[in-house]
Amino acid sequence: MSNLQKKQLFMMFMFAAISDLAWLWTDRVMTIIGLIGALTAAAFSVCNWFNTSTLFEANRLRNEERQKQAARQKAPITIRLLCTPSSSAETFSADLTRPQTLELPYKPRRDQLSRSELMGILGTYYGQERFDPKRLVETVLSNGSLNRVLAGENDLDDSDEILEIPCPPEVFQSFATYVHSEKTIGGDAGVEPTSPPRK
Repeated sequence: MSNLQKKQLFMMFMFAAISDLAWLWTDRVMTIIGLIGALTAAAFSVCNWFNTSTLFEANRLRNEERQKQAARQKAPITIRLLCTPSSSAETFSADLTRPQTLELPYKPRRDQLSRSELMGILGTYYGQERFDPKRLVETVLSNGSLNRVLAGENDLDDSDEILEIPCPPEVFQSFATYVHSEKTIGGDAGVEPTSPPRK
């Protein structure tokens, strides 16, 4: 075998070796690129799932909060008159050693209650005599109790919200007399009225 043939054979061997090595490294590089692509896709999938789950949970919490707000706005408000004994209440009761309370039969919804609505309810349950409830309403406005009830700040459980209104004994007596007569004439005491009585 001549030197030329030997050189050609060597060159062919080297070319084949380089080709095999190149294909080997190319295959490895492509494998690595494929793994990187798969890991990247998996990472994006995980991030997308996490973002979707977070968004879903946030929407669920917002919906629950909206439902709670809607239920809170429809919650009935108990109007309770609070009578503090005084020397002018001698004819009201023999037992004036403690404050007396009276809950009006009609319980307006929170979203229906307002200053004018409250004045109308008080004016209705006072009795047949002419009565201006402005003074009583101004009391709950000045001490902030009406605003707290309307805002739902006093809600601690599922029980009715209570709006307490301080009331002079002589005025309290008129309310008590009228409410008692309404219950006596109105019949079933177990049914709460859906609107104040008409005089």
